[in-house]
Amino acid sequence: MAKAKPGNYLIPFDTNGNQMHWATNEVTVRQFREKYGADRDYPDAAAEWRVNEPFDDTLTYAKYARGRSAAYFEFRRTDATLVTVFMTDLDSMMPHIHAGKVTGRFAFQKRGQNYGCTMLEARDSRSRKVEGE
Repeated sequence: MAKAKPGNYLIPFDTNGNQMHWATNEVTVRQFREKYGADRDYPDAAAEWRVNEPFDDTLTYAKYARGRSAAYFEFRRTDATLVTVFMTDLDSMMPHIHAGKVTGRFAFQKRGQNYGCTMLEARDSRSRKVEGE
């Protein structure tokens, strides 16, 4: 399967600024309310959609998690917010992770109904491009 590329689409974030792995849409909310009652709020209904712009940062491994249809990893940015990393992207990041941290240039991508962070360029701790990249 070809690697997903960061695209020109919006990325969902929760009210705390954490990137959401999966976001609801009107159909999902309607189906939830039909099943559980119109007075119940869907848990992830409040997504803030942001422009997908590349960013430089150091990500620190936080945890492994499972979503509705995929397993993924969460990394903490230097501003303490979380981003999701797909297993495929973690595999290509592994050679650059040292003591649970990876520094580089990142962007977000969409795979199916899920969203995640991918590394565009690895950098060493002094923010120079890693040799061989």
